[in-house]
Amino acid sequence: MIRKLMMAALAAAVLLPCAARAQQPAGAAPNPQTQPSPGVLVVSLQKCHFAGMEQLDGWWRANAAPILNQLVRENKLQAWGVFEHAWGDEWNWGIYYVARDFPSFHAAFDQFFGTLHQRQPQFMSTFEQHCTEHKDNLYELSMTEMSTGGAMPMPARP
Repeated sequence: MIRKLMMAALAAAVLLPCAARAQQPAGAAPNPQTQPSPGVLVVSLQKCHFAGMEQLDGWWRANAAPILNQLVRENKLQAWGVFEHAWGDEWNWGIYYVARDFPSFHAAFDQFFGTLHQRQPQFMSTFEQHCTEHKDNLYELSMTEMSTGGAMPMPARP
């Protein structure tokens, strides 16, 4: 009896997936749930002092941006950027990172953080002079379309 149950379970494990594929119409798109993710997006939001935003941008551009740019050139990150707003809630300064998957993001971020700490041992205290709180969000991308035409031009400052 047990042998018959095991044979039935084995047959079901082998045949049912084949039968399910056979039920799909020819040329049907694969199930999006089984598609590989186009990557991950990590967003770090900060509550920063509005009056010091230009100084924070300048510090980030001089210290963090060169390291992150190198990680993109080495294909350890797909992209990164800073975004900010003049109107909205208190989470007014953000950094985003795009990577192939979470393990590659963590490896790139560890390298970024280690290099930044090596070059600027006091960077956290400098950063905390501008920003008082932060929160991180990790997302798996489900759809995306990105241009490969290069970086967006920097807007002219008034």
